Amino acid sequence: MYYATNEDLDDIVKRLRPCPEDIILAICGSGDQVFALAQYGPRVIAVDHNPEQITLAKQRAQALARDNLNGDYGFCTHFPQEPISDPLRGKDIKSRNQYFEDERRYERIKENLDNITFIEGNFFEVMEREVGKYNKVYLSNASPTAPPFRLGQRLGQLQPKLTQRVLIYEANGEKTIRQLGIRMVPNGIIEEDQLNHQLTAKAWQPASYYLLPITARLQFNKP
Repeated sequence: MYYATNEDLDDIVKRLRPCPEDIILAICGSGDQVFALAQYGPRVIAVDHNPEQITLAKQRAQALARDNLNGDYGFCTHFPQEPISDPLRGKDIKSRNQYFEDERRYERIKENLDNITFIEGNFFEVMEREVGKYNKVYLSNASPTAPPFRLGQRLGQLQPKLTQRVLIYEANGEKTIRQLGIRMVPNGIIEEDQLNHQLTAKAWQPASYYLLPITARLQFNKP
């Protein structure tokens, strides 16, 4: 159970560059990343296989709608006492709350709560089912739990169904690029977003990259 993200919310927003025209498919988790993206006005489809995570995120959204930020079961205080006694989780909660303490940020998120849709289910199944309806994906560090188990293969299966390129943020994207990028980039399946591709000194090694439709690959390969 995740009560707060251990990822860098500023980095996620910087790399995915959310805007009102976007439809973003996102791992839900604690809801932190979903709310951070929603403040800029896109439609966000938040998916999690764990019903408790969906319930937590929904309750936090309801708390924010009531302007309950730091009260009992508030937007920033909706967790049991156990995480605070855990140094790592307590640190994550403190870092998260610092990000959301800006009153203007609260208001922007509150204004866009209706743009968030919560879905309980397998993220990759939803990703395949809703293909063509989203243009950006917040993948966190999710891995397929059903065949094909490799992320690169799963993304490759989506490619023939795409009608537009899809920008993907992955918490451990550097690892994916190192393992699969050299093989896949020449085939046009994945194209790195060079502007967003940077190593960090933090525990995660995030990267963002584009998943390209076949038409884009063919056009790219024309002499």
